[in-house]
Amino acid sequence: MAQSPLIHQIHLSAGPYLRYEKVEFTIDLSAQYSNPYDYNQVRLWATFVSPAGDSLSVDGFYLEPFQGPDASGTLTPAGPGGFRLRFTPDQAGLWTYTFSLSDAHGSTQAPPGSFSCQAGPPSPGFVRQVAGRYLQRDDGSPFVPLGLNLAWPASNPALDYRRWLDSLQARDANAFRVWNCDWGLSLEWLGGGYAGLGQYRQDKAAYLDWLFEQAASQDMAFLLCLHHHGQLSTQVNPQWHQNPYNAANGGMCAQPSDFFTHPQARAWTRNRLRYLLARYGYARSLLAWELGNELDFVDGYDIHQPAIVAWHDEMGRFLKEHDPYGHLVTTSFAHSSYDPDVWSLPVIDFTQSHHYAPQPNLERRLAQSVRTYRDDYPKPTLVGEFGLETGGATLASVDPDGIHLHNSLWASVYAGGMGAAFSWWWDTYVEPQGLFRHLGPLAARVGSLPLLAAGMQPAPARVQGAPGETLLVPSLGWGELADTVFLLDAEGTLSPPDAALSTYLYGAVWNTQYRRPPVFQLDYPAAGTFSLQTGATQGQDPEITIFLDGLPVLQQPGQVHQTYTLPIPAGGHSLRVENTGTDWITVASYTFAGLGSAIDPYVLRSAGGRWVGAWLFHHRYTHAQLQSQGSPPAQVGAVLELPGSPAGAYEVRWYDCLSGAEQQRDTLVSPADTLRLPIPALVWDLALEVTPLYPTDLAATEQG
Repeated sequence: MAQSPLIHQIHLSAGPYLRYEKVEFTIDLSAQYSNPYDYNQVRLWATFVSPAGDSLSVDGFYLEPFQGPDASGTLTPAGPGGFRLRFTPDQAGLWTYTFSLSDAHGSTQAPPGSFSCQAGPPSPGFVRQVAGRYLQRDDGSPFVPLGLNLAWPASNPALDYRRWLDSLQARDANAFRVWNCDWGLSLEWLGGGYAGLGQYRQDKAAYLDWLFEQAASQDMAFLLCLHHHGQLSTQVNPQWHQNPYNAANGGMCAQPSDFFTHPQARAWTRNRLRYLLARYGYARSLLAWELGNELDFVDGYDIHQPAIVAWHDEMGRFLKEHDPYGHLVTTSFAHSSYDPDVWSLPVIDFTQSHHYAPQPNLERRLAQSVRTYRDDYPKPTLVGEFGLETGGATLASVDPDGIHLHNSLWASVYAGGMGAAFSWWWDTYVEPQGLFRHLGPLAARVGSLPLLAAGMQPAPARVQGAPGETLLVPSLGWGELADTVFLLDAEGTLSPPDAALSTYLYGAVWNTQYRRPPVFQLDYPAAGTFSLQTGATQGQDPEITIFLDGLPVLQQPGQVHQTYTLPIPAGGHSLRVENTGTDWITVASYTFAGLGSAIDPYVLRSAGGRWVGAWLFHHRYTHAQLQSQGSPPAQVGAVLELPGSPAGAYEVRWYDCLSGAEQQRDTLVSPADTLRLPIPALVWDLALEVTPLYPTDLAATEQG
C-alpha cells in the first residue's frame, strides 16, 4: 500500500524576525514524486495568520542548496536537496502558521507553529501599489524607478551584478531589469546545462536568490522578465528550435503560437510561475513580474493575437491570485501599436514601451510615447528599453559622452513617466563609457519632488524670447500607421497634440499599404525654412519629393544622413512630404525654423499649481550637433510661462543637470494666472523647482 505524505519536522531560520525581512523554513518530509518541481505531484504550503487576523497562503518549493557566491563569484554545492518555504511578515506581533503537504496518495497537516515578529528598523516595504500614474511603497513613499537594463551578466553573475549595482547605488539609482534567458538567469530550457521541460536549473536559481538579496541590501528593486520573444520565434533572435516546449524537442507545441493555447503548455507555464512565486515572491526587491519581452515578435502575432491576449489575462490572474505579496505585473512589446487589448487588462498594472531609432532628438520620441500611453490608459507607464541606432557605427564613437542617454532620462521623467527610461547596452556602452554618472543628478531632483503628496502631473508651458524652431521626431515603427495631417501654429504648437509620425517614409512601389505621407498645415509669422533630416537606413531607390501649397518644390534622390531644406514664405501654407521612389527611407526629424522656441519645456506641476518641477532643454544640444557644428549658442533672455498658476510668493531654484549643483536661487511674487520665470543663460539644460514660500504645510499650500 502506498504511504501517505508525512511532514517530519519544520526548521525555522534563526531570529530575530523583523518586519519586511525574510523568514525561511526548512521542511523534512516524505512524499511520492518523480519530479520535485511539479506541483501536481507534490505540493507543500503554509497558511499564515497575521497579528491582525489576516490569512495568507504561501507555497513551498524544492531547492538544491549552494554556498556562495564567494569573492570570485563561485557557487559551491552544499548537500542534498530539500523543501523550503519563504515568508516575509509585514506586521509586527505574533504570527501563527500551519504547514500542509499533498501528493497523489493523500495529504497531511503539521501541528501549528508561531513566531514573533519585531518592528525592526523602519522599512518602506514592498513596491506593490499604484498611486495614480506613479508607484508607491507600503509606507506611502513614492518609488520612482531610476536605472537601466541589466538583462543578463556578461560573464559571472555575481561579479558583474555586484559591480553594476554598486555603480547604480553610487548614483542613488534604485531599479534595473533582468531577463529569464538561457544565457543569463533562466530556470527552464534545453541543452547547455538545462534539463528540459519542468526541470528548474538550481545553480541559476541560486544566483537569482543572491541577486534578490543583494538588491534588497542596496535598497533596489528590479523587473524580472519571464519570457523573451526569441524563445517563441523562428525569425527574430530565433530560439524556437531549442525550446523544450517545441514538439521537435519532446514538448507539446507544433508551432510557437501553441505555447499560448495548448493546455499542457499553459499548465507547465503556471507551474513555473508557481515555483517563481514560491522562491522569490517574498522579496521586496522584486519590482514587477514581466510576463514577456517584445512578444509582438512571436511568429504570427497578428494572427494569434486574441489567444496571446487571453494568455496574458490567464497568467496575470494566476500571478495575482497566488502572490500573497501583491507584486505588480506588466509585459512589453517592440512596437507602440501593440497591444491595446493587453494594456487594457486589469491584471496589467503599468504599460511599457521600447524605442530604438537613429534620431539625435530621441528624447522627443520617448516623451511623446509617455504622453500617449498616459492619455490612452489610466495606468503608470515606463520606457522599459531604448537605444540610439547608429547604422553600423559603434555607439561609443557616435555618442561617447551619452548625450542622448542624458536627454532621454530627463525627458521621460518630466514628461510624466513613472520612472526614467531604461537604457539598453549596459555592458557594451553604459559601463565602459562611464555613463552611470548621468543618473545621479536626476535622482537628486526626483527625490525632492512631492510627486504623490502634491499630486504632480504633466502641465502645459511655453517659452518666450528664445526664437528657434519646432522639431518633430517620428515615433512609430515599421508597419505602424501614422497620422496624416499635422497643424502647427505660429508658436509651434502641434494639433492634435498626440499626432504621431512614422519613422519610415514609404515609397510608391513597395510596402505601399503603410504609405501615409505627412501633410503639415503651417502658419509662419515671418519667412522661415523647413528641413527634413533622414535617418541611418534606407530601402531601394527612395526619392524625396516635397510639395508646398500643392506644387512640387523639391525632388531629389533619398540618401541616409542627409538634410533636405527649402524656404517657407510668411503666412499660411500646406506642406506635403512624399517618397516618390521605389522603397522606404527612415526619417530622423522634421524641422520648422521660424516656428516655436529653441527651448523645450517639460513640466510637472502639483494639483493646486503651487509646486513645480521642470526640465528645460535646448533641443539643439545633441550628439549630432556637437559632432557636426559644436555646441549651440546659449539662449539668453528667455522666459518660462506657466499658465493657470495661482497668485503667491515663490522660491525658484535652478540646477545644473550634469553636476547636480544648484546654480541660482530667486524669490518672486506672482499675480494669478501666469507664472513668468526668467531662464538663466541656457546652453544644454537646466532643472527647475518652484515651491511656495508659505505656508510650510503641503496640504494647506495646495488648498490655497
